[in-house]
Parts: sequence; structure tokens; C-alpha cells
Amino acid sequence: MAAAPTDWKQITPDHLIPAVEHIRKSFDTNDWKYSAVTRNLCYSLLHPESKDPAALAPYHTAFTTYRKIIGRAAEQQFDDLLKIGTPPAMFRAYLDAYQRGVEVEVGNQFNLILQIGLTNAQALEQHPVEWSKAHLELLIEGEAYDARMWIRRVCDKKEAAKPQRRGLLKSTRVSLHP
Repeated sequence: MAAAPTDWKQITPDHLIPAVEHIRKSFDTNDWKYSAVTRNLCYSLLHPESKDPAALAPYHTAFTTYRKIIGRAAEQQFDDLLKIGTPPAMFRAYLDAYQRGVEVEVGNQFNLILQIGLTNAQALEQHPVEWSKAHLELLIEGEAYDARMWIRRVCDKKEAAKPQRRGLLKSTRVSLHP
């Protein structure tokens, strides 16, 4: 059995690199947006003394769209946890919502990579499904670090004294759509 690749480019034919790279960037962008929205709203609930309603308004607007992305069952679970009203329940509600968003995004990206694989099956060294699966496994490997950073930024007052504005919020509008 061959060792698992550590770089997605190792299993990608050269002519497919730009397409797969675009999909990976799209995943990273959406993951960052989902993280920023859930993280900043959660932080504001856990640290009410630092609330800035004007800075949070775009996150609340984006979260309305985000709720549709994660689906009805996840929305209901989120609402049920928030109703409990304790800091651990609020933390769990937003962490679960973030995780669900990432799961939806992984599914979307798998489908896109699979389409590329099926269209270019003759150029692949693996079956298109296995090729797509390998790509997503490599993509997901970085998520453990992102989740740890999400938790730190929600819990640690030094890390997230104010909502993060890095690029996403150059205007007063946050969009979860590309």
C-alpha cells in the first residue's frame, strides 16, 4: 500500500492544478467567513462587556444567510442550545454551527473535485472517487488547527477584544456568498 500523499499537487495532473487550486481557495475563503461570523457572534455572547452593536451588525446579517447554509436541523439544534442560555450552551451552539458549515462546505468541494475527476478520469492514477476523497482528506487535515484557533479566539479576551475585520469587512456588509 502506497503512503498517503502529503501535498495535493502530488496526486493532481499538471493541467488540473489551476482548477483544483481554485476550489481549495474557495474552501479556505468560505471556511474563514464561516469562522469569522460564528466566532465573533459567540465571543460577543460570552464576553458581553466587549459588545459593539455597530461592529456586530454585519455578522448578524451574515448569520441569517449562514443559517440557511447549515440547514434546518442544524438551525433547530442551534436555537435549542441558545435557549438554555448558559455560556457552555452558547459556546456549543456556535461551535456546532461552525462545524456544520464546514461539513456542508466539504460536501460542496467534494462534488466539485469529483466533477473534475470524472471529466479527466483518463489523466488520473486513481479512480475519480478515490482521487476526490484524497483531495478532501488533505483539505480537512488543516481544519483541526482552525478549530483550535476558533476556540482560542472565542474564549481568550486577549485574542478577540473586538470583532475581526481582516479583509472580510471592508464595508459594513458581510457576505457568505463568493
